[in-house]
Amino acid sequence: MFNPIAFGCLLSGAAGIAFTIAVRNLLRAKKSSSWPTVDCTIVDAQVMASPKGSRPKIVYRYRVAGRDYESARVVIGGLWETSGDGSAQMVQRFPKSSVAAVALDPGDPAYSVLIPGVRLHQVLTAIFSAVIFIATLPVLWMFTRLVIAS
Repeated sequence: MFNPIAFGCLLSGAAGIAFTIAVRNLLRAKKSSSWPTVDCTIVDAQVMASPKGSRPKIVYRYRVAGRDYESARVVIGGLWETSGDGSAQMVQRFPKSSVAAVALDPGDPAYSVLIPGVRLHQVLTAIFSAVIFIATLPVLWMFTRLVIAS
C-alpha cells in the first residue's frame, strides 16, 4: 500500500543526504587548498569513454612516512563526465610516468587529491542538490496534509 508520508520522507531524506554530501565535499575541497603536498608518480592516465561523454582516469602513487599509497582521486567529489576534449586535456596535464604534487589530508594521508581547491562543478552540485532538497519539502508537506485530511 502506498504511504504518502513515507514516500515524502524518503524523497526529502534522499535529497537531504545528497545535499549534505555535496556540502561536505565543497568544504573539504576548500580545505584541500592548504593541505601539505608530496610528489606522486602517475601510473596510469587515460580517457575513459562513457555513454554521456568521457572522463579521465588518472591513477597515482605516493609515499608518506615510509608507507606507499595509491589513489585515483583527481578532485574531491569526483569529476563530471565531459564532452569534447576536457578529459584528454586532463590526461595530457598528468601523463603516465610523470611526477606531480598531490595534496594530502593532514589527518589521513591515505586521502589525497591531485587537484586541490574548489571547482565549479562542486559548487554547482551543492546548489543543485540544495534546490532539489528545498523542492521536496513542499511535496512532503502536501503528502502530510493529504493523510491528515483523509
